[in-house]
Amino acid sequence: MIRDTGKYPKKGRKGMVLILTFIIMTTLTAIVVSFIYLTSVQSKGSGYDVVSRKAFWLAEAGIQKVIYKLKMEPAFVGGTFPTTVSGSLGGGTYSVLVNKNGTTYTLTSTGTMSGINKIIQQSVFLTTAPVQGTYSLTPGSVTNGKDWNETY
Repeated sequence: MIRDTGKYPKKGRKGMVLILTFIIMTTLTAIVVSFIYLTSVQSKGSGYDVVSRKAFWLAEAGIQKVIYKLKMEPAFVGGTFPTTVSGSLGGGTYSVLVNKNGTTYTLTSTGTMSGINKIIQQSVFLTTAPVQGTYSLTPGSVTNGKDWNETY
């Protein structure tokens, strides 16, 4: 009498291991491809976020430039409005549209970095006349606890 010891596959089960291996390998490949795709998308999103923040800070730099001009340059305050102040910084640009209504200035600044624009708007009230005088910067000097000299 011949005994079935289970060492050999029964009829109809031949090739099941091969099919099962193929299914497992296909599933693992799909998981790896999905993981690579998601990592790529997140990396691109992170890069966009960095460029977007740089554009925002460029717009803010433009606002600060105009506020400086309003405080320090009497010719700018007495100039014709609306006017535009533009500049470049750190590989990007800013452009600030300045409108005046009495003593209120409306500043609309656009920061641009790698084709991405951020726009911010701020109202500024000029309550005193601009400071008259000059500033000189002497590298390495310290005067009155400051690293710059003032002349009014």
